[in-house]
Amino acid sequence: MAFYFFESRLKVALCRYGRVVGNYPIPFIVLPLMLTFSLAVGGFYFTGNNDIEYLFTPTNGPAKKDRDLLDSLFPMNYSGEFLANRQSDFGRYASVIIYTKKQIENILAVDSLREIFEFHDYMTKTKASIGREEYSYRQLCAKWKTQCVDPNPVLKIYNYTTQNVNFINISYPVMAGPGNISYFIGGSLGGVQFYGDTSIVKSARAILLFYPLKHSPNNIDEASVELENEITKMAAKYKWTKIIVTLTMSQTLANELDDIIIRMIPRFIISFFILTSFSVLSLMMTDWVTSKPVLGTLGVASALLAVISTIGLLSYCGVPFIHLNIAMPFLTLGVGVDDMFIMIASWRTTSPRTSVPNRMAETFSEAALSITITSITDVSEGIQLRQLALEDSSDPYGLTYYELEERYFNEYGPVIQ
Repeated sequence: MAFYFFESRLKVALCRYGRVVGNYPIPFIVLPLMLTFSLAVGGFYFTGNNDIEYLFTPTNGPAKKDRDLLDSLFPMNYSGEFLANRQSDFGRYASVIIYTKKQIENILAVDSLREIFEFHDYMTKTKASIGREEYSYRQLCAKWKTQCVDPNPVLKIYNYTTQNVNFINISYPVMAGPGNISYFIGGSLGGVQFYGDTSIVKSARAILLFYPLKHSPNNIDEASVELENEITKMAAKYKWTKIIVTLTMSQTLANELDDIIIRMIPRFIISFFILTSFSVLSLMMTDWVTSKPVLGTLGVASALLAVISTIGLLSYCGVPFIHLNIAMPFLTLGVGVDDMFIMIASWRTTSPRTSVPNRMAETFSEAALSITITSITDVSEGIQLRQLALEDSSDPYGLTYYELEERYFNEYGPVIQ
């Protein structure tokens, strides 16, 4: 009963609104364009957030509370007392896997090791610039006392030189070093071959190097991220004859998400022209009186203006853009074009003999009513899903969208559209 009361009142209001639009069309053309232009200026405040933890984990999940407790009991000091087993997150790092170009080659051969040591030297000499400040690897590396932590036992065994390669026999997975020091190399070598039944390494196909970096305070974290980018550029710059270098950084997944946005831009442009062409062709009739090709173009343009206004307004408000929002333009164009066809279909059911204001009033009372109710239910569902995602505390890893949607329907019932 309450719904029908609301529907009747909304229908009357939209009818009056349609009549006003029919009587005074110019303000409803000029004002939206001016509003879009003013909101588009918000693009100057555009910011992004590609933090994986922020994007895919619940805000108040128990995993984050447990990590805070762990950090309070086992605090980590990257500047002088770094211990890998105290890490409660991935932090900043550069992980490097180096393997031979040919399967039959040995990564521990002199020529391969020489290039590995060259890469290590380039790696530790890389610098990052933030504004006018320049940071070296030695400033950004995680330290024990005053020395950079270097969890690369194979390089230590050879003392970072190829001079004694032919005189050192490496045992796997534990290698005894000088001064009763033992090195665990089980996590550093891959594709290991042995001499007979012994633990002496005959050859290996790959080697893993790891370089932990500081990620606090904020300026150091920013510099570490930039250093990761410089390391990536350095690895791509040099060409090696014996080895292939592959990198994984703490920002690798986030950078890939950013690349998705860049790769989607051409697809968005193509979709815009396809939708425009489809709209124009769909509104072409056998005579020019009933054909409305211009309306098809303006309908797609209206949806595009809505996307620009939304991004500008949210940028004004300081809301960061996330990669999931790249789907927004496609959804908005699809829904906008669908609403345009609904409006035109309703317009064509009106009598051509009546005045334009009356036809607009009738069109808005029918088509705009269904569009408005559908939009309200979509927004309501989205708000409820967002609220469930923020409040959920039963799963430390959060819920997927489909799990949230199922839970929403169980609690609030299906949405009528």
